[in-house]
Amino acid sequence: MSLDINNYYDTNNPYSELWKNVDTSKLPKRLNKLIIMEWVDFYQKFHLNCNDNFFELFNSLQNGDIYILKNTFENKFLNNLKSYVINEKFLNQESEFHKILNDVPNFCRFIDENLSKKYSFKQVKMTAYFFPFNDHKESLKIYEYLYPRWRTLKFISGYFENVWENTIPSDGIVDRVQVVRYPPKSGYLELHQDPYLYQKFFISSYLTKKGVDYVNGGMYAIDKNNKKIDLEKSIDIGDLCFGIATIYHGVDTCDIPQGSIDSIESGRWFLGLYTTESNYQENRHTGKPASL
Repeated sequence: MSLDINNYYDTNNPYSELWKNVDTSKLPKRLNKLIIMEWVDFYQKFHLNCNDNFFELFNSLQNGDIYILKNTFENKFLNNLKSYVINEKFLNQESEFHKILNDVPNFCRFIDENLSKKYSFKQVKMTAYFFPFNDHKESLKIYEYLYPRWRTLKFISGYFENVWENTIPSDGIVDRVQVVRYPPKSGYLELHQDPYLYQKFFISSYLTKKGVDYVNGGMYAIDKNNKKIDLEKSIDIGDLCFGIATIYHGVDTCDIPQGSIDSIESGRWFLGLYTTESNYQENRHTGKPASL
């Protein structure tokens, strides 16, 4: 199956033509600067009132700026999501793997160093995968809550803002949410670039707070001086962080705070929003390790 990216751009969306004309060989690989905004201010400026501001945001992203949007998601929902994943998934389901085909269930996979060899880049983590076409099977309606915010990120990508919400794997592209635990002293994600072709950005939200729930480590990006920049010192639970997918980023190993007990709840937890090609597509567009 051949997919034409132009079918997903909204010609009435002012960001659309800008993204269509991007030279992908010139996409940023290094962080320029961190920009911190309240979610509501970002939404009003770059979505609701985008006709006056879309060049500003597009150029900022192309320069390699990464945005931290404060108070994007409610702590209550994220706390419920974490508890749901622990009790209904991690403690109740075996680790397994499923290709993204029409019968794919929501599932968990516990990736250790050995399983990590099967991936494009090295990683150790516990992951629960959720697909929108399975949302009706879960008592916690994850997509029902997440999509109103996620649509803004799709909109500023130039797409129809509800694109891929109702697709299934045989359509070629689907949305997929990951809820991830990086266990203390072992969890990490190798420095890498995410796939860019359909989802323009890496998109992460946070269920834990550095310095409170875990210490050291966490997500970082490489800046234009080849320095490792900690992205999480400015991040609170409920914030959302995003930037162009090609910017080099990774996750360093964390630890539990002194005096804390290592349990299934401990470590670094995050929520990842992804749009991915299904396994009906040959030569899927995937991420790759960084080569500095």
